[in-house]
Amino acid sequence: MTTLRAFISQQIDLSDEEWALWEDIIKIKHFKKGEQITFKDNIWTDFIFVNSGLIRSYIINNEGKDHTWQFNFNTEESLLEHFFAVDYASIVQNIPSCRGFEVLEDSEVLIYSKKDFYELCEEHKKYERIGRLIAQAAYLVIKNIKGTIMINHILKSVAVTSLILGSLQAGEI
Repeated sequence: MTTLRAFISQQIDLSDEEWALWEDIIKIKHFKKGEQITFKDNIWTDFIFVNSGLIRSYIINNEGKDHTWQFNFNTEESLLEHFFAVDYASIVQNIPSCRGFEVLEDSEVLIYSKKDFYELCEEHKKYERIGRLIAQAAYLVIKNIKGTIMINHILKSVAVTSLILGSLQAGEI
């Protein structure tokens, strides 16, 4: 498990005094399995770093079917995009979220507000590197989304093409 301090310290050197600035804006919160952290259509105002547990983000399609979007967790296998449970488009653009977030295992998270984080970056330029890392995580999530959409489109196109070719070969068209 990677602590937020260890994660940040991998990117920038922090003295105890500088870390205390983070501690001033962080709140620890515990969620129980089955709880919703936020719902679709809410506007995100906070960043959530997963200390422990498992969180699932999901979308609901036009037919009302639930689809898992991403898992957020903190283990040795975690990549940058797994640590933060947040809808980056919502928090950056101040728009309603297209995703919900559900707790799959009891979880401990660290929460800090966008407002407090931006003020910290403004007052202490050293923290802007962390902002760039969060932007990188957002890019990776969006890239994954676009890749998934493209793959699904290709698979549908292949399926339709196979169906048409099969019909042509059978003399149905």
